[in-house]
Amino acid sequence: MYADRACEAVKHAFFYELKSGYISAIRVIGDCSIIAAVGESMCHMPGVAGLFFGALGDASINVLSISQGCDERNIAAVVRTRDATRALRAVHSAFWLSSLELSIGIVGTG
Repeated sequence: MYADRACEAVKHAFFYELKSGYISAIRVIGDCSIIAAVGESMCHMPGVAGLFFGALGDASINVLSISQGCDERNIAAVVRTRDATRALRAVHSAFWLSSLELSIGIVGTG
């Protein structure tokens, strides 16, 4: 299994930190997915991170990890795979990326 091999490699790379207590443990958390918001010049758009994480919070999605790319073009969150579809829909809805269906009824004479 790749996860076990990766875990062993990380433990080897951080042997000193583990032995010294700077890092308490390294473990694999399975069945996770990454949800990301990607856009140009996000650093010039205040509130993008709040909108992204607010949407996940409003959908009761537990975020396991957070990351922002150094080029400030993406924000990512690790969530449980069982919540990934709901998380994606919540983020799409928050950024108006979902299709919108509108029904209009007209009542009157003429």
